[in-house]
Amino acid sequence: MVFATTTVAFDAETDARLRKLAEQNEQLQRTVAEQSKTISALSQKVSQIEEARGEALPGSPESDASARKFLGGLGSQTKVNISGQVAAAYFKTGREGMFPNGEFRLDDARIALDVRAWEDVYGFIELELTTREAGDENTHLGEAYIDLERIVKWRGLDSLVNFRIGRFYTPFGEEYLVRYPIDDPLITHSLSDFWAFDEGVEVYGSHGPLQYALAIQNGGVGALRDFTDDKTFAGRIAYEPAKWLRLSASGMRSGDISARND
Repeated sequence: MVFATTTVAFDAETDARLRKLAEQNEQLQRTVAEQSKTISALSQKVSQIEEARGEALPGSPESDASARKFLGGLGSQTKVNISGQVAAAYFKTGREGMFPNGEFRLDDARIALDVRAWEDVYGFIELELTTREAGDENTHLGEAYIDLERIVKWRGLDSLVNFRIGRFYTPFGEEYLVRYPIDDPLITHSLSDFWAFDEGVEVYGSHGPLQYALAIQNGGVGALRDFTDDKTFAGRIAYEPAKWLRLSASGMRSGDISARND
């Protein structure tokens, strides 16, 4: 009997506690529901106020869409490529050549930064650590320009018109296209080796087997200054009907050069 009485008393106490917890849980749920309604009402009022001002709430779908559109326009497609190349070899020429005694040389070393800022907008900066033509071991600025590509976006004519502004090679001849070691593994140049880079603007493009480049540049020896109003005009047109056949013609008007400053 004692055991049975103890068991009944325990069950009654447990049942009372469970009922109390259930009541507290129901009250808590009602409180949370009322708070949710209050927060929703406040959010709706604030949204109406912000919409009246022409603004979107931070974190709202409207603001997220606007942010994505803004960031996409400013460079969600931005890509940065950092590259470098080094050419080293043993050079030996005849007595009248540049290296009559034979010597190991670091022939070319450069670093380039190529950036795609927006769609069809690119930037290129090149640092020449050492080149065959340099008379010192100081770092020099090579090409540095901005490219606006595919200006004419007609079907089949996307590559026809491109625009470049900055410092770039004068589009005369073909050799400047393969001056780098990565393009010329034999590290050879022609006897004339006519090339130069200068500040200016250039229009270039291609259509089928035809390619062209036209440039207006400062002219003169100094790459940072132009000591005359007269500019250099240069152009090249090429025809490449097959991979093994390429024909091109170039022309250039050097313009006036200052005998004193250049």
